[in-house]
Amino acid sequence: MQKKSWEELLWQNNYARLKQEADIEAVVNYLGIPVRRKGTSCFLLCPLPGHTDRHATNCYFKPGWNNLYCTACGEAINAIDLIIYT
Repeated sequence: MQKKSWEELLWQNNYARLKQEADIEAVVNYLGIPVRRKGTSCFLLCPLPGHTDRHATNCYFKPGWNNLYCTACGEAINAIDLIIYT
């Protein structure tokens, strides 16, 4: 087994930390994705490719969360993946 360099370990650690700490609401707002607020929840169409969502209540997040969650396709989407998918 080959040892990883400290640069690789640092990059992996920073990427994992970024995925955990990125604010999903800030990314959604930055990308201009339409959001409908209802109570403390924010609802939107599922942004995943291949999921032609027509019900904006399937995918949601709450302020302070790190992920969107789609009840229709069962996927959790973090801020980094959201940027990649859109």
